[in-house]
Amino acid sequence: MKPLRERFVKDDGFTLPELLVYAVVMTIVLTIVAGLIITTTMTEKTVRNVFTAATDGQVAADNVQTGIRNSSAYKLTSPTSTTQLVTARVAHGGASVVWVCAAWLYTPANGGSIRYHESPTAIANPTAAQAANWTSLIDGIKPSSGTKIFSTTGDQLTIAYEVIAGDDPPASIVTSAARRVDIGESLPCF
Repeated sequence: MKPLRERFVKDDGFTLPELLVYAVVMTIVLTIVAGLIITTTMTEKTVRNVFTAATDGQVAADNVQTGIRNSSAYKLTSPTSTTQLVTARVAHGGASVVWVCAAWLYTPANGGSIRYHESPTAIANPTAAQAANWTSLIDGIKPSSGTKIFSTTGDQLTIAYEVIAGDDPPASIVTSAARRVDIGESLPCF
């Protein structure tokens, strides 16, 4: 009879077929794990790009909405077939209300943008050089349909555009606002 130590200690190791089977199984498992990691990373990048685009688009739309809601009047003009200008008499206030002229300009040049400007006097259709000095609210947008992002129905201004998110699907922004101020302010803004 073999000593107890020899019966439980076996130094034979693995056979070549066993090692090949383990290597094949390990390769399959690692391939699946790598595929999941790659897919997750690509999905995360897409979600982040679309989320960032949607957030930027909503911030710009909120700026327009707030201005229109705090206005006593607004006017939508179309200096060309694609560029649009919305001007409004907007109330800024705290303890005392201050009326200013505000304008939002959509232009499709350089990937499409919305720019904002305030003035104590009337705001006319700006030249390209003048518009370059306005505050940029968002770049990289295009109309949801047609060539315009602003439209009116009665007293309501509708804003509809898509924010380009690189190669990922664009973020769609569609909202509207109506003026809530019923004060007849005489500031000539348009």
